Amino acid sequence: MTDLDPGTYRVREVPQASWVQTSPNPADLVLADGQTTTGIHFGNRQDTQGPTVDRIDLIRDARGRKVLAVVVTFNERLTPSGAGTVANFQLDKISRRRRQAVAISSAVYNDTAPSVTLNLRRTISAKSLASYELTVRDNGSLIDLFNN
Repeated sequence: MTDLDPGTYRVREVPQASWVQTSPNPADLVLADGQTTTGIHFGNRQDTQGPTVDRIDLIRDARGRKVLAVVVTFNERLTPSGAGTVANFQLDKISRRRRQAVAISSAVYNDTAPSVTLNLRRTISAKSLASYELTVRDNGSLIDLFNN
């Protein structure tokens, strides 16, 4: 850029499809009249990996005894159509004798978090959660914004 007036400027890169920024944004630049600044660099890598689960949180009733929903937070934004699909998630109750599916009534995607709230058809006891397993299925529709 040339012919900038003196002042404070914020330099940022525009994210490109299939690329992830790997370096922090530079600090704001304060330019004096006639000053030249060089050496502003950005690091990037091509995004070739699919989304992964960062954490799982439980939404409990007011007394904390029943689990109403499960919130799955991912490491990156997802395509809303796949993330809001119940078929991409499975919650199983595991006992010594068998594995039994827990019905999920809806999957609600939050693009800001990015997370999916799995609302349960019936509440489950918070005490027995150590015997439950959440599976995020890869049916080809739970993908990030870069189609990974």
